[in-house]
Amino acid sequence: MFDLKRIPPFVPLMALITFVYLTLEVPFSVHLVQVLGNNPTQDEIDHIERCGRVLTGLAVSIWIMGIWIFPVAYKRGQPLLTSAIFAAAIATIVTYSTYRSLDVFAEYIADHSTAEVRHEAFKANLAKGYFAAHGKGDLVPSNENDWNAFISVAAVLSSPGSFVSVAGANVEDKASLEAARFLGTPQHFRARVFEPIFGGVRTAFDSYEEASMARSSRLSGAGQEADRHWNTYRDRLRRQNLAHVTSWSGAGAARVRRQVQASGVPVRDNWHPNDERGFKRAASEELRRQVEERYRNGVNNSAGGYIEPGLRFESFLKHSVIQKRIREDIGLPVSGSPILPEISDGDFVSIVYEPRAASLSKELADAFNSSSGEFSNYGRYEVFGVAAMKATRLPAMAILLSIAGAALHIFKFVSYLSWMYGLSRSLAHKKMLSLRYGSSLALTTCAFGYMFLAGNAITGTSAFAELRARGFYSSVLEGAISIQPKFTFLGNALSFGAWQLMVAHLPASADENSRQNAIDIVGVVSDANYRNLPDTGVPLPTSRPSM
Repeated sequence: MFDLKRIPPFVPLMALITFVYLTLEVPFSVHLVQVLGNNPTQDEIDHIERCGRVLTGLAVSIWIMGIWIFPVAYKRGQPLLTSAIFAAAIATIVTYSTYRSLDVFAEYIADHSTAEVRHEAFKANLAKGYFAAHGKGDLVPSNENDWNAFISVAAVLSSPGSFVSVAGANVEDKASLEAARFLGTPQHFRARVFEPIFGGVRTAFDSYEEASMARSSRLSGAGQEADRHWNTYRDRLRRQNLAHVTSWSGAGAARVRRQVQASGVPVRDNWHPNDERGFKRAASEELRRQVEERYRNGVNNSAGGYIEPGLRFESFLKHSVIQKRIREDIGLPVSGSPILPEISDGDFVSIVYEPRAASLSKELADAFNSSSGEFSNYGRYEVFGVAAMKATRLPAMAILLSIAGAALHIFKFVSYLSWMYGLSRSLAHKKMLSLRYGSSLALTTCAFGYMFLAGNAITGTSAFAELRARGFYSSVLEGAISIQPKFTFLGNALSFGAWQLMVAHLPASADENSRQNAIDIVGVVSDANYRNLPDTGVPLPTSRPSM
């Protein structure tokens, strides 16, 4: 006989909260693997990992609610609403603390890694891009989540150096594919990098035009300013009772001349104290010099070179200084054909896209072949090394945390259901514990064991066995890959409710058709090295100098 009155109100509440969390965490884990395995940009990686850190924080908060906050409050006779408010406050603190801790840990991994480790991570990620595009032997690229999970963790699943050799291909091919992956299609690169630059140019022109107009205004007023300085000088003479003097001694004239020069009016060394025209000419010339100097310094500091005043936007845009900045922002050599916003698609490919792809490819190849010391802090390739460390460690960490969170809350959800059942049947304490934790552990173990044993297309291949390193961590990552086919089915089954609201704010996962379309579009590039886009690779720095 069931007696529902024996069930504390917080137990069904925690069961509901845990189930809602599962409808977020499990679909997110599936979506995470799809994004990480399908050519994400660095912004997309950062975005989805931020969401993952929030979910991990919520997982810790829900766990604390269930084992401490609600049980203690219930024993003390606190109303459920009061307990819920307190739990929400604690959850907010715990979620934020967990989020920040994971963020600091991720930064620590990258910033405190050695130059040798960074170099190995960079080479492994460059090889991963080539492997993602071509596969190896019986490891064939696909859009299934077991492949996506494998690509996401491949660089840390294998021992240092082994993945690079297994991936095959020469350095130039790997670098070319990574350059094409980073730049994207010509259309994508034009929209993401090229067009925003000209918004910066327009802003720069507005500042230039304002400075140019201010310069013109100050120059036209130089005569009036000289008059004002002359009047000030004559007032000072009158206060000293010297305004009526017409015949000056040599010593007296020299003293006045020095005072005038010290005040900022560079009169000539033979200037007479009553020479109004000479005074105003010197004052006017000095004012003009100062205006020109301020204009020149301002433009030089802002634009990196002198731009003559009074230009219209079209002429400003074509100016060598502005063109140099545009080319630097894009990542091209500072000299070459003018680059204008209305450039045709064909000219854009030949003048902008292909040279940028070639220069980036060379830079990546040079980094691959450089010494490890270049990846140290303040080294030439420090940024590449730090980015490669994040690309190596963070996806694996994010996938494992997400799976662990899902497993824990499947365990907790079954535990709450069993607890409610046991309480309603008035089971003894020992039987209650046995029912709660025994059934939860059995169901969770069976569920993940079934997912693991159901099989996948990756871990049984000879190419996977060739690159897989020995050790506990590699075995854990292999398990994460193995469960993906059935885990993806579970994630799709739970993709409803709150998940539909969350997924709208996450980076989209690519499908096979969109990937193939991207490959077709980039085929307009004449150089065969850029005809295929790999699925993932080294996230490169995207910041550009502001105009």
